[in-house]
Parts: sequence; C-alpha cells; structure tokens
Amino acid sequence: MDYIELAKTTVEFISLGIIGGTLKEIGKDVYENTKQLLQGDELVLLSLLEENPKSEDFRKVVSERLVPRLIENPETASKISELLQKIELNQIKKNTISQTGDSNIAIQDTTNSKITIQK
Repeated sequence: MDYIELAKTTVEFISLGIIGGTLKEIGKDVYENTKQLLQGDELVLLSLLEENPKSEDFRKVVSERLVPRLIENPETASKISELLQKIELNQIKKNTISQTGDSNIAIQDTTNSKITIQK
C-alpha cells in the first residue's frame, strides 16, 4: 500500500468534502477514521484544515503528518482505502456534452467549471 498517496487522497477528499458540504455517510467514516489516527497538534492542524479547506499548505502538512499514522495503523489505513474506493465507485460521473450552433447552454451536476471556446 502506498501510504503517501493514501494520505494525499484522504486529505484531498476531506478538503473537498468540507468545501462542498458532502462529508456524509461513507465520507464521514473516512473523516472519523482519519481523525482517530491523529494526535495532539495534528488534531489542531486538522481543525485548521477544516477552517481553511482550500489551503494547499494545510493540505500538505496534514497529509505529511498522516503518513506515519497510516503506517503505524495498517488496519485503519486499509479501512480508509476501502471506504475511498467505495466512494469512488458510487460517485463516478461522466459528463459529456456535444453541441452544435451558437448560444448553447448545457448544465449537469457541474459547479465551478470554466469552458473556453476559441474560434
């Protein structure tokens, strides 16, 4: 298991969940399992991440601090990995738009996107 990648994915997932308000059910389990691994000042860092989920600096630091905790607790690391895989399978969506003409509008479960069309 690649603990560094798992830590990055977990922190990214938690950050995006906080931003989008989607830490529910399985997502909440990922968060709770992650929080249980952290100790002392690491919990303070997680709280700061919760307050500033868009901060790349906080994401990086929490991710770095999470790696040794995942290594120390392989059972919990496996559980988090399985939960993230379940979420991935449940939430994969493919948006495809094919349009012809001028002044077309198409929206499907899309937020914060940017489309640039050059002629």
